[in-house]
Amino acid sequence: MRKANAASQRATWFDIFQADYCRLFFTALLVTGSSESAEAAIADSLDLIDDETAPSGRAALTAVAAASAARIGEARPAHVGNSSLPKELVAVTKLRPDLRVCFVLRRLVGLTSAETSKLLSLNPPDVERRTIDASVQLARRAEPQMLFSSAA
Repeated sequence: MRKANAASQRATWFDIFQADYCRLFFTALLVTGSSESAEAAIADSLDLIDDETAPSGRAALTAVAAASAARIGEARPAHVGNSSLPKELVAVTKLRPDLRVCFVLRRLVGLTSAETSKLLSLNPPDVERRTIDASVQLARRAEPQMLFSSAA
């Protein structure tokens, strides 16, 4: 009976990944810095999901984040090329990998400091420092009209 339950949950996991593929892919892309590594991270994330975990979008996103973080060292410097990413996200891809992963997981994915520190094997204060450093660098790189565009 347990194997049947696991098989039905796998189908549900497949449905979740299929329905949320764009978000999962862009998360992996921003963390890893390359399309190839992002695709591989999504494939790897399926192996990270515990059969006992109830299928959910949050669990799928966390698994993709973990698999993506594990692939950071293998990619060349982030190069998204002529992607369809908005310029604000292209700026994220140009951050140093250690800053980029903390920023993406904390600010864009919405993981807690504790979740991020566990995934990256860092102390929570280091996660927060890197997230803040990334935010400061992004603000410094922002074009002046981007900073004031919401005020209009």
